Amino acid sequence: MESRRAHAIAIEVQSAQPALGADPWGALDLERAIASLPESARVVFVLRQLEGHSHEEIASLLGISSGAARFRYLRALRQFRALLEPP
Repeated sequence: MESRRAHAIAIEVQSAQPALGADPWGALDLERAIASLPESARVVFVLRQLEGHSHEEIASLLGISSGAARFRYLRALRQFRALLEPP
């Protein structure tokens, strides 16, 4: 189940079209950072941050424990922040 959901979210993230015009908040940078996360991290990050699912809901969707969902989210959040830090 996890791979089908992960694949569907990966397609959503990759097919998202940037808004036309200026990018005053760095939305393109955010999209690129999300897209560059490893797939397992990206799935959990998108489900939590963009879709607003709880850790329990994420666990149920992916067939993992709630603790594993929390751990994956925290790891994804660290990776995401690292991608946005200036060099």
